[in-house]
Amino acid sequence: MPRAFSEQERAIIRTRLLQHGRELLAAHGIRRVNVEDLTQAVGISKGAFYLFFASKEELFYAVLRAFEAEYQAELLDALGPPDLLPQQRIRVFIERALHTWQTNPLFKRFGREEYELLARRLPPELLAEGFQDDIEFAGRLLNRWRSEGVAARADANLLAGLMRSLFYVSLHADEFAPAIYTITLERLIGAIARDLTAEF
Repeated sequence: MPRAFSEQERAIIRTRLLQHGRELLAAHGIRRVNVEDLTQAVGISKGAFYLFFASKEELFYAVLRAFEAEYQAELLDALGPPDLLPQQRIRVFIERALHTWQTNPLFKRFGREEYELLARRLPPELLAEGFQDDIEFAGRLLNRWRSEGVAARADANLLAGLMRSLFYVSLHADEFAPAIYTITLERLIGAIARDLTAEF
């Protein structure tokens, strides 16, 4: 049985597990990393790992959630040039959001199969928390836009759903010819930006 850790030790070990999990996810993807890879990097036993996370998928989900928090904070600080018309500003924001997501090394190996693996193996309540976080972020984004004169015709649930739909399309990028994928995304982003500002 793994030994008990002090609160300070637990905090340090959890932080190190998340750091190494992020590195291993970026380098190898979810499927090619096992619990032993994570515990060896941190210097704990396999049994001790389960004092922190119920599975490697839960650890990787925590890594992704931490990245999302950083990503969302970065996006809220970069809402696009204020001199653009609202529709253009929303379009530029969405394009930047997708580009930032897709070019981050963490997601180089995170595709449809990895997402589906997490969706199958994670407890439903964890996934529900992630969806709720998306809605809360969408609400903060709408408030920021409105405070800067960009009135978007949507509530937080709708905006979160629209952004999630673009993420799902990006997970299937390999099913498109590259030029068609680019055009498809451009048109979807344009349609969303037009719809969000249709009455303004």
